[in-house]
Amino acid sequence: MEEYLDLSGIMLGSMSGVLDEQRFPILKGVSPVHLRVLESSCRVFSLVKGVELIREGDEPDGLYFIIEGEFAITKMRREKRLLVATIGKGEVFGEYGLLHDKTRYAGVVTTRDSKVAHVAYSAVRQVTEVDRALQQRLTELMNYRIVDTFFHAHPIFSSLSREQRQSLQRLITLKTLKTGERLIEHGQRLDAVYLVVSGEIAVEAEDADGAVMLVDIRRDGGLVGEIPFCNKKPNFGTATAMCESDVLVLDQAAMEKIKELHPGGHVALMTAIKTLAQQTAGRIKRFIAG
Repeated sequence: MEEYLDLSGIMLGSMSGVLDEQRFPILKGVSPVHLRVLESSCRVFSLVKGVELIREGDEPDGLYFIIEGEFAITKMRREKRLLVATIGKGEVFGEYGLLHDKTRYAGVVTTRDSKVAHVAYSAVRQVTEVDRALQQRLTELMNYRIVDTFFHAHPIFSSLSREQRQSLQRLITLKTLKTGERLIEHGQRLDAVYLVVSGEIAVEAEDADGAVMLVDIRRDGGLVGEIPFCNKKPNFGTATAMCESDVLVLDQAAMEKIKELHPGGHVALMTAIKTLAQQTAGRIKRFIAG
């Protein structure tokens, strides 16, 4: 079926010019008609300093374009709010809710008086279904922010500088899993270990009679694939996404980069992997023996 835009109810001569590629580079190459679709659902408003516009865990509702001002991206960790990054004029936020059917991944707070344009997701999705280049730019922005936020809040990676995190990001893949999708199959060999960024991964094992045991549920910051990564043998269990989830793929190249950038962090990570592998193997052994 040919893709098309629904232009009903849009007055093509009433474009206000709030959204354009000069103000917002992410809109580079977006056609005037597509911009009008976005502006048809655009609402501009001002905020004073200190407003928590988005709270981590909120239901998403739209994409925000910063016209003026500055915002802090925050992440809660052990009941403390961490400052991950600041963004300002010409940048956008809210892409996570647009591209993932999940609650907000981070919080956003004004650090000074600001003005934003809010565009409903329905209008953005209508455009990105046709304009794949825009969708790709938003996806790349989302992936970068997810990984950067995760590193910033993780105890092993938080001491890395922004430049070091960016260097490491170039070697790491962010993998998104749908509900029920397998991350690891029974008998699969692994040359990587996974770090859960968001969501839940069920780790299961099966005995000789085919009985299945839930070994663990790995959540934010948890490791997956620790046994086959350590012993270099085929995996004897499975790992499955219980909901839409994001994981970082740490292969040998990424591990070597971590060792180069943060030797102490590499030691801590390898210790965590080996310790978890022993704990998981112990659980499975008790299950099979029982």
